Parts: sequence; structure tokens; C-alpha cells
Amino acid sequence: MTRGRKSSQISEIGEKSVEVYNLNRDHLVQARRRAISELRLSLTTGFFFPGFREKLLEDLRAGRREYSAALKRTVDDWWNEQVAEVNRQLNS
Repeated sequence: MTRGRKSSQISEIGEKSVEVYNLNRDHLVQARRRAISELRLSLTTGFFFPGFREKLLEDLRAGRREYSAALKRTVDDWWNEQVAEVNRQLNS
């Protein structure tokens, strides 16, 4: 995960992989969106439960979840959103 990048941006290697493997087929796009949506919900409800975060991150690092690359980016984005919100609340 690259810090400071927006979710919509991917590396040149990532762009080429999407092209070569034809990863923008409709059913794959829909499945990734569904996985991302489910992950964001579970992050919101379970991130601070004992063991949840460690297991999630371990699974993503090991590639044990479908769409692990997209989900890693999602976790990174979600965390940055949480930090930004806490900072906003502390400084307003």
C-alpha cells in the first residue's frame, strides 16, 4: 500500500496487470466492490475487537482473501479516514 495515494490511482504495474488479466470484467468488478463493501462494514464493527485486526492483516498479507490487493488498499484508506476524522475532531 502506498501512502498518500488515492484509491482510484494504481501503479503502472497494477494498470498493466488489470489489462493483461482482464480484471475489469463486469462480474469481477462487482465481486471486488462487494468484497470491499463487506470489509468496510467489518472494519467499522470489529477493528478493535481482540484478534480481529491481527487476523485480518495476516490474511491480507498472506493473500488468503479474494481480492487481497484491493482489500489491503481498502484497509489503508479506511485507517487514513479514521485518523483524519480523529484529527478533525481534536482540532475543531
